[in-house]
Amino acid sequence: MKNPNPQRPNKSTLYLAMSGAGKSQALKQNPAIPAHGVLVLLFDPNHDHECYRVRGGVGDFAAIVAQALDVLERDGRGARLAWDVNPSAENFEQFCRVVNAVLDGGRETYVIAEELPV
Repeated sequence: MKNPNPQRPNKSTLYLAMSGAGKSQALKQNPAIPAHGVLVLLFDPNHDHECYRVRGGVGDFAAIVAQALDVLERDGRGARLAWDVNPSAENFEQFCRVVNAVLDGGRETYVIAEELPV
């Protein structure tokens, strides 16, 4: 993956805690994640976040993400997209492949992994 803009500020945040410790609430209240004009990709099997949920295979998810990127580039309208799939380690790895394909440093992209399957 080539990052054409390595000068972007690092805005990475990690919330790590047991279930019920408040990670979802902390994320929802994080002012660093804009409400509009950015791409937010979620792995959210418990449906903790408001977003458009893509059902189907990883190809379906990748296609919707590509469409959202086109709209973002053309109109500046962002999207919050989750792949609504069984939370298996294999599915999480496929989600990460889609995320990796869009992280080019050219735009702000936010990734939320609400639950990590083991």
